[in-house]
Amino acid sequence: MADRPARFWPLESGRIITSPFGPRDGDIHTGVDFGWPGGSAGKPVYAIQAGTVLFAGAAQGYGGPDPAGWLVIDSSTEQGGGCLEYGHIIREVADGDHVTAGQRIGHINPDSSTNGGVAPHLHVADMPYAYNPLAKQDVMPRLAGAREPGQPPPKETPVPDLPAFDYGITKVMHGFNPSTCAKCTGNSSGPRAQTLYIGVHTQQSRSTAVNLASFCNNSRISQPTNPVSYNLAVDDKDTIEIVPVIEAPWSAGEANGLALHICFAGSFSEWIAGKWLETDASDGLNEDAMLTRGARAAAAACKQFGIPAVYAGDGGKSGWPILPKGIVGHRDFGRRGGGHTDPGDGFPMAEFLRRVNNFLNPSTTPEVPVEQPDQLTDVHRQLLGRWEMLGWRTPIEALAVLVDAATGEENAGKRGWKPA
Repeated sequence: MADRPARFWPLESGRIITSPFGPRDGDIHTGVDFGWPGGSAGKPVYAIQAGTVLFAGAAQGYGGPDPAGWLVIDSSTEQGGGCLEYGHIIREVADGDHVTAGQRIGHINPDSSTNGGVAPHLHVADMPYAYNPLAKQDVMPRLAGAREPGQPPPKETPVPDLPAFDYGITKVMHGFNPSTCAKCTGNSSGPRAQTLYIGVHTQQSRSTAVNLASFCNNSRISQPTNPVSYNLAVDDKDTIEIVPVIEAPWSAGEANGLALHICFAGSFSEWIAGKWLETDASDGLNEDAMLTRGARAAAAACKQFGIPAVYAGDGGKSGWPILPKGIVGHRDFGRRGGGHTDPGDGFPMAEFLRRVNNFLNPSTTPEVPVEQPDQLTDVHRQLLGRWEMLGWRTPIEALAVLVDAATGEENAGKRGWKPA
């Protein structure tokens, strides 16, 4: 049975949130304020999780003199991880003390002059990895399932872990959105009623999976009219779960509730197949390794939801998948899915499906080198095709226009050719 760190609410039952994490008075409130109906002065404060006291006493913005001020408690991974800041309190523990989850660590400072005249309250800030005031996030997801202070631990009933589907997840970065339902995790519409497809997406920006996850989780603030999320973000090093794989993220309009959505961080729909299969990481990304990570996650979803590892689209021509189940690109959902064109013509869907099937049947699908002709075909298309961005000219024709403009010659339109 997997051990889960004990967590407790920082105030007793009956508490209220007086100011949530997020926009406030033209700025961003980087914590959550807890209070008590009728007044909070002197109310006891409890440790959300176990850890070691890093800072205690007077602090700018939290008042003083010591013992008034704040506490900062750092937790190991086994204790729940991260660093928690408790402000506007009078401490009852000291620097270096080890505290247990649910232990009383102080009480709310009754002197409102220490916090700008605001009524006494507890301010809690959450830093996910270590003490870093620039990395503060909403503490509410950490408090999901927290016990009430003084509540005895539940009786230990051995419950075996359910068989895990191997998505290759390296980090879980669930967000929090106060406007969604109780069963929704972050920018999510809650558990999907059915999962028929696996949708693959490009990000259209140079980034990492971790940064993409952070962007998604903060998009309710940065772009409140169009928040976004995916189930998984992958790059060559990480597979990040942003929204639980059973929930509907905000990725593709009407397809949110029908598919598990995977986004390749740092990718572009304009890439040719050769770029997707590139192993050179000098640009900061091994695209081939990222494609394999995505295939591993897709294979796990195929197992979990009974989805066949086949392409169920037609390049976006029909505006909706043409098979009842399968793997598709974002563009296969057409206008109903937001009208996007990713992952693009160059996405190596056949190779992606081969890798998915290799994860599903490793003993029966041997590794086969990718044939070079596929890449040569892409090069041929790039050089000889006509591009809308070039005024429907070929690259050579566009170059001729530039040369004429620079030299005053009139060579554009000529078709002559001779060997060098």
